[in-house]
Amino acid sequence: MNLERRPFWLIGGIALTFALAFSACDNTSNSTTVDDEEDALADNSDSGRNSDNSNSGKDSVTVPTEMDTEIPVPTDLKAVRLSPSIWELSFKVSEETDGFVVQRLPQSGGSWSSYAELKSGVTRLILDGSSKAGYYYRVASVMNKKSSAYSDDVLVSDRMDYPSGSELKVPEATPNILQDKVLELVLSGGAPGKDIVKSPYNLDSNGKSVGSVYYQARFVYGSDLIVDTVKFDVDQVSVSKTFKTTADLCNSYAQIRTVWTDKNKVSDYSDWSSPMGTKAGTDSKLVNTNNRCKADTAQNSAVAEKGGLPGPTNPKVEQLSDGKWMMQWDYTPSEDRPETGFIVQKLDTEKSKWTDIDSTGAGVYRCVLGKLTDTYNYFRVVAYDKESRSAYSADVLAANGGTETGDGGQLQTPNGLTFVRIAPSVWEMSWKYDIAAEKPENQFIIQSSKLKDFEWKTIATIKGENRVFLIEGKDKLETYYRIATTDGKDTSLFTEALQLTPSFPYREDMNPATPILGISLNYGVYSGYEANMDTSSNDKIIVSASVAFDVQKNIVDKNIHESEYTDTVYYQARWFTPTEYDPRGDMVDMFNDGKLEDRDNLGVTWDEDFAYEEPSVGFSASWRDSLMDDEGNVKEYWELCEEAYGYNNTIHAVRTDSLKDDEGKFTGIDEVPVDANVESIVNGIVKVDKEFFYRASKISMNTALCIENHVRNFCDIRIQVRIVWKDRNGETDYSEWTLPTGIGGGKDSDKLCYNH
Repeated sequence: MNLERRPFWLIGGIALTFALAFSACDNTSNSTTVDDEEDALADNSDSGRNSDNSNSGKDSVTVPTEMDTEIPVPTDLKAVRLSPSIWELSFKVSEETDGFVVQRLPQSGGSWSSYAELKSGVTRLILDGSSKAGYYYRVASVMNKKSSAYSDDVLVSDRMDYPSGSELKVPEATPNILQDKVLELVLSGGAPGKDIVKSPYNLDSNGKSVGSVYYQARFVYGSDLIVDTVKFDVDQVSVSKTFKTTADLCNSYAQIRTVWTDKNKVSDYSDWSSPMGTKAGTDSKLVNTNNRCKADTAQNSAVAEKGGLPGPTNPKVEQLSDGKWMMQWDYTPSEDRPETGFIVQKLDTEKSKWTDIDSTGAGVYRCVLGKLTDTYNYFRVVAYDKESRSAYSADVLAANGGTETGDGGQLQTPNGLTFVRIAPSVWEMSWKYDIAAEKPENQFIIQSSKLKDFEWKTIATIKGENRVFLIEGKDKLETYYRIATTDGKDTSLFTEALQLTPSFPYREDMNPATPILGISLNYGVYSGYEANMDTSSNDKIIVSASVAFDVQKNIVDKNIHESEYTDTVYYQARWFTPTEYDPRGDMVDMFNDGKLEDRDNLGVTWDEDFAYEEPSVGFSASWRDSLMDDEGNVKEYWELCEEAYGYNNTIHAVRTDSLKDDEGKFTGIDEVPVDANVESIVNGIVKVDKEFFYRASKISMNTALCIENHVRNFCDIRIQVRIVWKDRNGETDYSEWTLPTGIGGGKDSDKLCYNH
């Protein structure tokens, strides 16, 4: 497999033309710039962002190597979480300085490294992207090429709380069963504030909303505790679940939480609400009319009178040094109903079902879960006695990454994992890795997992100098990928799983962009008078026209047709007309073999492929005046023309059958117009002076206007063109169609399309 990215480089008639990176470099020296995902704020205000205030220009601050204790040290360094994957650092300084330098230290340990430089007066820095979490940050002032001491550090974490107004509150709701077999939750509080719903960090750089804020509800029901999860909008005031049986309804409960996904597609969640429903221990606020679930309610009341069996609270999980996980919880025992023990359950995500996996005795509030193989593992715990089980605890997530064991210390996790498409069924997976952390023995482990089972499998181990991995086959779509670093002893944490979807764009030099068309129109007339000057030809009037649509911009890039992944690439044209005219018919004789009849075709469409080497497509047609062979039709034809254009047909009296010889050629004249200025008649051939010839030619153009009515059918034809790309795996993709384009409406087509 070739992992190298090869360098590539990019490629008219009478014309009527219709026209339809920011790159960031990792700087590994002591002087680094803010990442391409980040902007430094323009001033000391709380709003406004300007990347020019980072060290991106000639006025950037050089990181000093000498410290001066007289330079004021920044104070009150704070980190505020603005969205699930965006933070803001801010600080204060007592006097003006030349600028500031920001350093960071991995939470797992290591050494401080320069991260960003800020210009004078800029005391805020936006950290954009989930990879910015997990570090301690600190800042120093710079003056006269010397630095102050560093400020106290602050930790940026994805577990930080949000500021007031942006906190993810637990939704409040009231459950009811006003309808048969329906459990409804009516929201009554805890809705996300406008600082979340209208957050600017839900918008992309074009102001388009790409993030989302919504509620997630899960209904748990039946003796098997089946779990159904639904998503609903924050504008909704209720959510409901219809059960198949009353038994399921009367043994059910639900929980709600708020989900916030920002512009980086990173999500965060509120805690789940307390369980609410008909199940024992969850019905404290239940609105239950018509005595539905009466038996269960009575039983629950009896349990309540006895004091009830308390449920576990505050469940937690942590990973142990040997890679195993441990779960623990809080519990307040009841003197009236002491617990017999506890049961730990794990959610089977494939079957959406909770399963008992372990148990403990009374008074034991922890359980070793062992090593986890799934990426996302949900656990909960319930107390039980000889009568029943208590309410379940809230569930807790154990996100299974890599290991952190070994003597070499934790390895750096790759970051910036993304995909880019380079063929219809081929993608490049790329990532970033600090070159300073590279070691000869380092390798990258690449794993994949299908959504249906979420079982991670190692698909490749590649050398540490690589930053690209190729993925082929449309069967790989919807697959999750992740990557970690290994040195043979230790393995870093894996990156966050990233799903390969069709939404990832093509690489810029491999993008089948929508073609832009230009139009060429050619129109010609060959008259009987011109033919008269050549005695070897028949006297016919011929009208011809041709239209060509040329791909003038966004032609097929040479990188595409020369790519090793390409099988074939070509253009496809889609023609259509709303009229009865079909130019694929017999365009040599538009008059249907000499009969003045209309064609009865309805509107038609058809496709036509043409090679990328010849990026032009069109059609041409010529019409021969076959009616001129029939004297009756000749008279009718010219009368129609005279009616339309005021043409006098006297001049055609020189061409009658009485002057034809046995072979059908004209041998003389029957009548010569008075103004013909005949110079001589030799062997039946009339010679006229030049002035008459030019007048005759002009008249012949008028006769062409009669036939031009049929040429005008060109004006009704429309075309769309796109690029078709088939790769070596047999998969095909297309550019977007061009907008429908025709020859009507342009200045060079007025004579043809509008000169009626």
